[in-house]
Amino acid sequence: MTLALMTLVAVPVSAYDASDLNYMKSVKADYMDKIVIEGQTMIFDDIRLVEKGSHYSFPLTVGTGDYEIWGIGGRGIQDLNVRIYSADGSLLSENMATGNYPKLSFSEPVSRSHRVEVHCSEFEPGVSQGYFLVIVLRND
Repeated sequence: MTLALMTLVAVPVSAYDASDLNYMKSVKADYMDKIVIEGQTMIFDDIRLVEKGSHYSFPLTVGTGDYEIWGIGGRGIQDLNVRIYSADGSLLSENMATGNYPKLSFSEPVSRSHRVEVHCSEFEPGVSQGYFLVIVLRND
């Protein structure tokens, strides 16, 4: 009986392990299939490990057209947010929904550079880091 009770004790979880990374790689493969089926063009993708309260930022230069940015949080992430800024630092767009699947769309009338930020603001209890996937698509 004591042994059975001991197995129910919650142990803090770190998403920094091979199973969560493998899960995110599987999610990425599923999304790549979806992109092909929908006739979109993937122009950027990355899987990253992030800690609570931190963010991941990357430069993005796009040409004229319509674009989408998708974020997909791993199993320990409850709230993932995506924002895109112009080269001068002005906020162009951000997702407004809570959850770990942020998506935003934007249109570009000319070629120019931007900065994209992905923020992890909420994790499952006991989890302090996790993997996420970010994908930038051009709608053809």
